[in-house]
Amino acid sequence: PGRPLRPGRPNYWPTAGPVLPPTMPSPPRVYPQGGSRICPLNRGNELGMVMLDLGRVTGDAVYLERAARLARFFRQGCQLLPGGQLVWEYLPQRYALDGEDIGHACVQIFFTLACVRDGVVLTVADLHAMAATLRTLIFRHGDVPALTVRGYGVGFDPAVGAYSALAHFAPDVLTRIVAVVETLMDEEKFNFKEQGCGIRVLT
Repeated sequence: PGRPLRPGRPNYWPTAGPVLPPTMPSPPRVYPQGGSRICPLNRGNELGMVMLDLGRVTGDAVYLERAARLARFFRQGCQLLPGGQLVWEYLPQRYALDGEDIGHACVQIFFTLACVRDGVVLTVADLHAMAATLRTLIFRHGDVPALTVRGYGVGFDPAVGAYSALAHFAPDVLTRIVAVVETLMDEEKFNFKEQGCGIRVLT
């Protein structure tokens, strides 16, 4: 039995496991069955941030343990490159692809910051490694960011605004982040109703 979906979407809703409602994403090398049945990091770690907050508010250790499990799962799937950069994939898997896109990957930045704040598994060293990723891979091409954490693709992605959260660890990159967001706003290509990442720069 599955749940009804929007018209035009096939009903593959699974019944158990670390899975998601079906989507029709690409590329097919990542989604060979035409829909994701594995929970990507960003959705799991968004829930992890909620668990951290619930643990602080309620004092119930079970929430912190759940967040810790998510943090360990995330960190074990990361790769620390010889240059000190921490990289990972959108979907946890055995083999590296081109790295998680920066729009989804910013969730892992926020989750890591929250874990470090609460002393849960992830460390300041991880944040320094993420800052190295920002400086040398995401901005490897100069002033225009790459589109993935491994430094592939290039474009004015408004999601780069969210990476100002790492400015404490990579202050030299902040001006480039702000310039990208300002350029998008000047060209009226930044919709704050749909793309809230830039608010991170402003606040």
